[in-house]
Amino acid sequence: MQKLTLKLIIISFLTLLAATSANAQRRRACCIFTLPTWSGSFVYQGTTYPYTMIGDDPALGGTTYTAVDIVPIDLQFVDSNGTLVSELNINTPMCNNPNTGVSLTLNSPLFQNYPFYAGGTLVGTTQYTDAFQRATFWNQASVNDYHTLLGGISVLPVQSVTISPANGSTTPSGCTAAGTVGYNFFDTTARNLITSLGIPSYVLPIFLVRNTLFDGRYAGWHGWTGTTTYIVSSFDDPDHFGAGTNYQDAYFLSHELAEWMDDPYGNNPTPAWRGGQVTNGCQSNLEVGDPLTGNGFIASLNGFDYHLTDLAMLPWFSRETPSSAVNGWYTFPVSIYAGPSTC
Repeated sequence: MQKLTLKLIIISFLTLLAATSANAQRRRACCIFTLPTWSGSFVYQGTTYPYTMIGDDPALGGTTYTAVDIVPIDLQFVDSNGTLVSELNINTPMCNNPNTGVSLTLNSPLFQNYPFYAGGTLVGTTQYTDAFQRATFWNQASVNDYHTLLGGISVLPVQSVTISPANGSTTPSGCTAAGTVGYNFFDTTARNLITSLGIPSYVLPIFLVRNTLFDGRYAGWHGWTGTTTYIVSSFDDPDHFGAGTNYQDAYFLSHELAEWMDDPYGNNPTPAWRGGQVTNGCQSNLEVGDPLTGNGFIASLNGFDYHLTDLAMLPWFSRETPSSAVNGWYTFPVSIYAGPSTC
């Protein structure tokens, strides 16, 4: 979903073009700056369900890139007099680790190559969301060179956001603090920053915060301003939610990146389904992380154990039988649901 609920839970684009040459946006003329998307549909019980995804049609093969601006956030919590009482800055060292949340994110399998397998099938040594797309459209990706990549990653200056008592608070948590901030307040803040920072519509801004829940429930979401898609995500110290959970480091961002890739505008409909964080009632949109919230795995890279989410593939939502995804599965990178969605 557009808000990740916990239940249990310019870089210059010209630089990107120079670095990737004609591959920056496959089959797009030079200097036409648009978010690369393609559209498809499936039919279930006589109803057509259209969708728009990031990248290009898997049947055509080829590689697309989307530029990313990482926007580090320094949350400054003040009292009623405006005096700083606590601070959560994603660009400072994490607990028991000399690296910042920003550097760990950049070095994670979300942006760096990593060998991703589904069972014994190597779907690619690539970024996680690209591996997920390749696994989803395996009938095409296994026979052509199909990739949907995040390229030209830029880190913008740290943005300080003042949090008054009316908009949030903190409590001690491990070596630092745990914050809660109003969802509406921060979503408005993120949208305003897109404008004030001059982030173009073909760039994905990711607003990265530390150890923060929004409205005490949401660890992140992906949204659309009407012109620009964006992501808000928390990057969490391992002791924030307690040892042994998947809710650490890049988990929430892996969830939101995959959902942004498969449902960038938040309006791809599906047959009603239930699972993961959806336990009461049913949900009817193509939000690939929600059916498996809480499930995840570890990908060790650059000396760090990253926690990433499991994901539901398109055949699970479309109720395709048998599944055309990798290994005939419905989830990635392990088979969790033996059959398609139900409600």
